[in-house]
Amino acid sequence: MFKFCLWYRILKNNTLYSTVSSYSELFNTPNFIPHITFKHSMDKNKAILEYHSNKPNADYTFKPYGKPYQTTFNGFHAIQQDLCIDGYSYHLHDYHISLAYNTRCKFTREEIDMVEPLDFNIHPRHYSFEIWDCHDTIPSMWHKVR
Repeated sequence: MFKFCLWYRILKNNTLYSTVSSYSELFNTPNFIPHITFKHSMDKNKAILEYHSNKPNADYTFKPYGKPYQTTFNGFHAIQQDLCIDGYSYHLHDYHISLAYNTRCKFTREEIDMVEPLDFNIHPRHYSFEIWDCHDTIPSMWHKVR
């Protein structure tokens, strides 16, 4: 699906775990590990190079902005919210955090409107920078590589 990815994986003690879980339950959709996507759809060698290149700088505070919206990639649907790096007046990268996934069909407008915008920052103590294997179409089958 997304080959190898670089994530800021949200740690289990963070409120985002229960947020993602509650949306999965509400929409009867796959549960998954909350994460901020840094890069996706890389081969393994590229992912490892990018990991080592970016790991020393993986200490940002992320600030949510805008409203949650839907994206679709090869029949894989996500409700996500954009993030910027706190303290910067411009966007260094297009970061987002996924809040719900659907592998069966698109989310309805009503479902998207049910997802509350995040209103808190995500600090370095809330995540771990990692490589994940996301080849499978089932999010629960994705696994950490490094």
